[in-house]
This record gives sequence, C-alpha cells and structure tokens, in this order.
Amino acid sequence: MPELDLESLRRFVNHSDFRRSGYTTDSPIEVPFELTPRQLFAFATQDFREKYNHHLVNALSNVKRAIECQLDSLLVAFSLFDRAAKEDWSLPKKVDLIERLGIVAPDILKRINRKRNLLEHEYSSPQINDVEDALDVARLFIELTDQFLVSPINDVELTRDDRPDWVDMSFEWRPGVITIASLVRGSGVQAKKVVDRASQEYFDYLQFYVSFCKNR
Repeated sequence: MPELDLESLRRFVNHSDFRRSGYTTDSPIEVPFELTPRQLFAFATQDFREKYNHHLVNALSNVKRAIECQLDSLLVAFSLFDRAAKEDWSLPKKVDLIERLGIVAPDILKRINRKRNLLEHEYSSPQINDVEDALDVARLFIELTDQFLVSPINDVELTRDDRPDWVDMSFEWRPGVITIASLVRGSGVQAKKVVDRASQEYFDYLQFYVSFCKNR
C-alpha cells in the first residue's frame, strides 16, 4: 500500500507499470464575474477590426482584461481566488502561480510575460503587430486552460499493473479540499489524507493533482 505523503506518491507514479486508469469530470466552474474571458476576447477582436482612431488602444486593454479574467477564473477553479484578492496578487504573481502548477505550455506564459509591459503601459499607442501578437497569446492561453473550467476533473485513479492497490484522488473546488485515498481490491480504503486550502501542503498536493488532469 503506498503511503500518502508526496514523496511516496511520486515514487508510486514514477514506475513503468503506472497508469492513470480513469477520471470523472464535474460541471463547469462557476465564476463570480459578469463578463467571461471569451467575451472580453471577443470585444478585443472587434476593437482590433474596427478603424476608429483609438481602436488598437481599446483592443489591447480588452486583451489584458481577457487574460486577467482567465487567470482569475483559474484561481477560482483551484480555490485560490479569495486568497489572491485578499493579498492583492499582481498579474506577474498570478502568471507565476499558473506556471508553477504546470497547466499550460511554458512558452505561452513566457509570451504573456514578454507582453506584460505593453499590457500594463496605459499611456502609449500600441503598434498593430504588438496587438496582433497579444491577441494570439490571449487566444492560445484561453483555449489551453479552458479544460480546467469547462469540464474540470474532480476525481482521478492512479494504478499500477504490478500491484493490487491503487490511489484515488478527488478535488472539491468550492471548499478547496483534496482527498487522497489508498485502496486495495477487495478490502476498500486502507488510508486517507485530506488537505484543505488552509494547509501549508495545499499547493504542493494541488500541483501533484493537476499534473494528472491535463490534456486528457
């Protein structure tokens, strides 16, 4: 039976016989925002296509809103939004957290970081090529991360062909609770560990959990 500390869990999955045997999905994440990232992105696209004298400024502003709204939506999905709001996390800190969770290709986040000064510099006139690139970054980021918002995984089983036991991990996004259980065929649950968002271990277990929920 695998222990439920992270080191033991990593040893359990770092084996040639390991496989993710199944998962279940939840209903879409409910975010407390009136506008969605895709709506904001649509506004940016419409602004970009128009030809009034400040259409690029408005397009870039809405690109920034779309990216930040997607970041905040992901924080809601991982039960970190309240903490981020309370501690007034900056855009760089939100991007850094998403990078540490590994939920999107690093090159997309690097492109967001490269555009950060452009996105945050309110009083310059952007160039058309910069706005086109920012739109492309926002589109890719939203498409790649929507999997965690539209049909998020709330339960995943980790098994090994060479063993009769397995690990079941579940995640409840509203309270921010990760439950890890070790089970044996015919005997049921042998051990259980519950980690909530107030725990110092929460982010590390969340990172481990998310690693099995990508690109299914």
